[in-house]
Amino acid sequence: MYTGFLLLIGYTFALSGTVSVGYAAEQKTRDFSVYEAIRPTKETPNPHSPFWITTQQLGFVAGQELKGTTRGAVFVVDLQTKNVRTILMQYVFYPTFLQKLNLLSFVAVGKHDGLTLFTKSIKQNHLREYEFGAFSPSWSPDNKKVVFADLSYDSDLYVADVDTGKVEPLDDLGRGEETEGTEGPDWSPNGREIVYVGWDKSSRIPDSGYVPKISRLYKFYLRLRKYQRLTGGSFQDRWPAYSPSGKEIAFVSNRSQNPELWLMNSDGKGIRRLTDMGKRGYQVGGEKPAWSPDQRKIAFSVIPTTKPPRRGGFPFENSTIWILEVGKVR
Repeated sequence: MYTGFLLLIGYTFALSGTVSVGYAAEQKTRDFSVYEAIRPTKETPNPHSPFWITTQQLGFVAGQELKGTTRGAVFVVDLQTKNVRTILMQYVFYPTFLQKLNLLSFVAVGKHDGLTLFTKSIKQNHLREYEFGAFSPSWSPDNKKVVFADLSYDSDLYVADVDTGKVEPLDDLGRGEETEGTEGPDWSPNGREIVYVGWDKSSRIPDSGYVPKISRLYKFYLRLRKYQRLTGGSFQDRWPAYSPSGKEIAFVSNRSQNPELWLMNSDGKGIRRLTDMGKRGYQVGGEKPAWSPDQRKIAFSVIPTTKPPRRGGFPFENSTIWILEVGKVR
């Protein structure tokens, strides 16, 4: 994940309306079409981490690493008018928009110098910092709780009560039996399940430390307090995201060797590939894909396969944001 990045509060890009929102690079298949939506500019380098505010308004993070410090800002673009505005002048991780609360949720460096969860009003300066850290957080449908990982890879999942700040572990997730580390949780729209990534127990190699190579998707049933494996094989299935209806799950996987966007039913059946970015010289970025509120579109970031980020460096170097049109999920 993004450990080791620093936040420079107050860094601002000079906006001049130059965010490129184009539809020229369109790739059509029998059931889907995919197109490049946001390209990098001098003012918005390396756009990534898309999130939807409305079906026409797409938020994203733009930033870059300069002299060991990651600098950036959060923007919103109207896909119809192409107008763009800044909503937060600092670099953040895991942005998402909480529709019911009308708040932007994100992770940034907090007052204790660690990664912490924040919420911010889109139109006002109200900012709230929570008293718990959060890797890849996901909010419950009622916005009363947050599930998150405590680290990257060799980690566990926890649930925090937003009002009280009480944090509890998410019970047995298969560690030692099937998994050796969990991450990337996503709360189901019905509030009854959480899908997550489980790294295979072979990741723990005696005398060699932790070497994660295989990951699968699991579902945890909150009422039954039991987990279920959804995917198999020797791949890296990561970054699951429920559709707004809860009937399907989009995720990123290297099942076709190149990291692509995939889709499956919420019970793990009907796995199918949605993109073939490898043919264009890209791979899907390592972050959660973003469903539009009407579930007709999925926004995601891509990076060139010919110029992958250097190990330990900025993971979204040369990234762009694409949109996949999938129609209504039935």
